[in-house]
Amino acid sequence: MASSDFWRKRAVEFKGSRPRGGISAFLDDIPNSPTHGQWEIIGGTLAPAFEALARRAAEGIASEKTTDLLKAWIERLVQEGFGTKSISTGEVFMIGDIYEASESLCRMLESRALQSEFEERRHMHQMTRLISDRLYEKRSPSTGQVTDQEVPIREDRRSLIDRFIAKVLEDTGKKINRTAIWRGAGYRDATDFERFQRNDKRASKTATANFFRILRMEPESFIKLLSKRKSKR
Repeated sequence: MASSDFWRKRAVEFKGSRPRGGISAFLDDIPNSPTHGQWEIIGGTLAPAFEALARRAAEGIASEKTTDLLKAWIERLVQEGFGTKSISTGEVFMIGDIYEASESLCRMLESRALQSEFEERRHMHQMTRLISDRLYEKRSPSTGQVTDQEVPIREDRRSLIDRFIAKVLEDTGKKINRTAIWRGAGYRDATDFERFQRNDKRASKTATANFFRILRMEPESFIKLLSKRKSKR
């Protein structure tokens, strides 16, 4: 599914381009007629403008089986309840104001996308928390007994770093890389960080603790820390 931002922009386009009075679309549902099953947009010279907007919007719902973007968009409008059968004959499907209906459909899809994006962020946050909580456990590595000292657990550190980078982007909109992490931790080169991420035996305990501390930070706090580091350089 396309992003909420995609659907927000399409809704604005439909609203801003809607002609006074709107235009309609009809489906010929009369069996054995030459145009049976075909949609006709009633709008004269206004029809091409709508068709371009509809095709652009349909890219957000298109699948591998989609061959006609315009048809896919109109059929989605009908599926979502924006089309009605003619009361008089029952042989013609119509959408009264196709611009207004399209704007409403975009808003509906935007709302669904917002919910989906929220659930994805929450899931990512939960996964990051879970991994973060597993970074340390109060057990002796030699005896397995619970102790008062936290001991780092072996982890796929590259994966953990990737998750942290992804979470910073999702929560703050800021795109960071690995350099930002070791600079945020106060290092002037990547040597200690590279040893840390490959779990090298030469990685110092201090560096390991520093990088784990960074990876357990909330994204907003990390961005603020990074800004402070940059201002001091």
